[in-house]
Amino acid sequence: MRPLTTAELKRILQPGLRLRLVHCLLGECDKPRTVVCVRSKDFVVRTECGELSYCQFPPKHGVIGTGRGFKILDEGEVAAEYEYVDGHPVLAKAEGRA
Repeated sequence: MRPLTTAELKRILQPGLRLRLVHCLLGECDKPRTVVCVRSKDFVVRTECGELSYCQFPPKHGVIGTGRGFKILDEGEVAAEYEYVDGHPVLAKAEGRA
């Protein structure tokens, strides 16, 4: 696991990227999400029922890459953890899977 900058995360979060929310403030979960857009202060995902959900980028050192996804921290605690549905998008592109 390593820290990700906001810029690195923005490069990964491209519209259409499929994610799975596996942990949130309420505990473990298994909720599919699709990235709709990435803006300067947040990113927007569509839930499986079609609703939009907005996630603010945390302050410096608030994102940890896990290899299978990333964790968003809030005051050192995991606020949300996402996994890539189709594997890491940059690696998938390099391997010709995307």
